[in-house]
Amino acid sequence: MKKLLVLLLMLATSLHFAGVEALEVYLPDFEMSFPFEGQRVVEPEDDVPFGHMRPEMYGIPAAEEKNSASHLLTEETETSTPVYHIDSGKPGPAIYIVAGTHGDERAGWYAASLLEQIALDAGSLSILPQANRLGCEEIRRHVIGSLDLNRSYPGEEGGDPAQNLAHAIYDDITRMQPVLVLDLHEAAYYAEDSDFLGNKIIFTNLDGIEELFFSLLESAEKESLGKYPFGFVSPGVAGSLNSTAAKGAGIPVLTVETFRGFPISQRVEDQIDIVLHCLRFYGMID
Repeated sequence: MKKLLVLLLMLATSLHFAGVEALEVYLPDFEMSFPFEGQRVVEPEDDVPFGHMRPEMYGIPAAEEKNSASHLLTEETETSTPVYHIDSGKPGPAIYIVAGTHGDERAGWYAASLLEQIALDAGSLSILPQANRLGCEEIRRHVIGSLDLNRSYPGEEGGDPAQNLAHAIYDDITRMQPVLVLDLHEAAYYAEDSDFLGNKIIFTNLDGIEELFFSLLESAEKESLGKYPFGFVSPGVAGSLNSTAAKGAGIPVLTVETFRGFPISQRVEDQIDIVLHCLRFYGMID
């Protein structure tokens, strides 16, 4: 009850943002109202600064020494970005995490950055915490101008910056051949005549991950997946990593979409909880 009162107070203090009056909009998915400017939610001020977040705050089993980046994508270009490859040294599956595709969807790449320090019991994990590093640095959606990385897959080597970056990411994923890609995003828009993506897990096909999917579905039904309800939608949009990897490479992708109307600490926690659920399912952590 106390947490709910704090959340409502935070939302109430956000009614005026950037000098524009916000209107309260009721979202049936959460049975709550949030301040919106048009169709976009007003994101509350951060309750915990990113610099104060630590792996142990979110139940991440941390390695004694910080893991280092293993390689760079689009090296020697303005979109150059590091990948962290963490190998337990023991048999097990490979999972690939992509975050920061849209730089203003901060909870995803905050979560991935904290997961860089994870210690695995089995298998291997590749983490691309800031796929769109330029966007993350400037807290903007696009790579450059109006170029959207998540509409550019499978990409094109030597194409525009988004296409070139998409090609490098797609090539890295297909080279690793993971059993699963976790694609961390956030949603901010709501309209009555369109699908609401806040607190959703998106999939294009479930080939090879049927049992994992049902474990996530069961947890959602028991209300143990995230602080507020998570739903499931399909398929991924054309040109997205979700759709392209599933259809073009046969690699299943689960895209996590937290809702930007909630406090940043909650969104980061929800992102990490879903990742940890998947790692536990595959026996990669206790």
